[in-house]
Amino acid sequence: QLPEVMDIGDRLLGSDFILGSFAGNTLPPGDGAQAPHLDYPHWNASPDDRAKGRWPAMPTPPFFLNMQMLIAMNDFTVENGATAVLPFAQSKSAWPEPEDWATNHIQLEIEAGTVVLFVGALPHGSMDNRSSANRTSLLAQYLPSFVRPMEDHDVCVGPEARSRATPRLKQLLGDDLIYPKVFDPDCL
Repeated sequence: QLPEVMDIGDRLLGSDFILGSFAGNTLPPGDGAQAPHLDYPHWNASPDDRAKGRWPAMPTPPFFLNMQMLIAMNDFTVENGATAVLPFAQSKSAWPEPEDWATNHIQLEIEAGTVVLFVGALPHGSMDNRSSANRTSLLAQYLPSFVRPMEDHDVCVGPEARSRATPRLKQLLGDDLIYPKVFDPDCL
């Protein structure tokens, strides 16, 4: 609920945006690079389609469907697999061509504690960890209120934690969402 992040989320996703996911990610020594990818909901394809390299066509909406927050828990370096991005490619709303990625990606060399915000349509991925130490980050995904979250917060966040939640956290958890709802009780 960092105020600066929430302010940017309000402007990118709408003032009722929600939390889609919150997770930690550790890249151990010797781990290989991730394939460059887009984040949910941009990568929403069936497992069979993903296995065959087929992805749905991406719309080019006049708004963003996702904002990612990465908090570096260690320094991110080229040696330890710093996340790479394909600058300005979010405007294409498409999976990166392998040649474009290979030629034009840049790695985010940042210090521990740095917060990086980017939209989920920006192609990105972890690179090879050639160091002798883990590289760890915290990842938060924020979504417009009309996109279903990746994680079921009703299961993950219990009543005791919700009773202590700030109004902003209640918003992020979707407590005030009115949809989906039953308009016709006879359909039950």
